[in-house]
Amino acid sequence: MEKISALCNAFFNRLYHYFERGEQWKRFREMSFHEFLYQVGMFKTGKDLNDVAALADARKRYQHSAQHHSEADFS
Repeated sequence: MEKISALCNAFFNRLYHYFERGEQWKRFREMSFHEFLYQVGMFKTGKDLNDVAALADARKRYQHSAQHHSEADFS
């Protein structure tokens, strides 16, 4: 799961650098949560947004990563 946290951190760092450009920030704001999960790498390779089982797995991976990351922040 450390790899997942690193992917999320990399995504947000990249997004942060694009804030000034406007279009990327606009795209992020318009993104659905499912699209976000896909973009940060929570879907397994070869799966897509229309795969209900892959979406459920991606949500679990994200929740685990977010919980693990927040616990580390408060330790």
